[in-house]
Amino acid sequence: MIFPGGGFAGYSEREVEAVALKFIAKGYQAAVVKYNLTSDGPFYPTAATIGLAALSYVKRHAQELNADSDHVVVSGFSAGGHLVAVMTALGAQSEFLNNHGFEETKLVPFAQ
Repeated sequence: MIFPGGGFAGYSEREVEAVALKFIAKGYQAAVVKYNLTSDGPFYPTAATIGLAALSYVKRHAQELNADSDHVVVSGFSAGGHLVAVMTALGAQSEFLNNHGFEETKLVPFAQ
């Protein structure tokens, strides 16, 4: 899962399709996650819950996506890297997940 940078104001185009295609060329599944930007409203916690919802979706639908639910990796650039760190920390907190409507008690990637 790729979280592009862009200063929370946009998405750096060089970190979207080009990065996904590089991963695909190496035989990986790839998905770009577009998260809440500052122009869309508050960054925190909305962007993190969007990222966690995407992670939850990939894990729950791994079989039909030809993915391994136990080995989902998230990668972020600049602002996207910040988001990946925040969402991974929050995904380890069952209270946060419960308060934001997630069924999981822990929702973290295999690696970041």
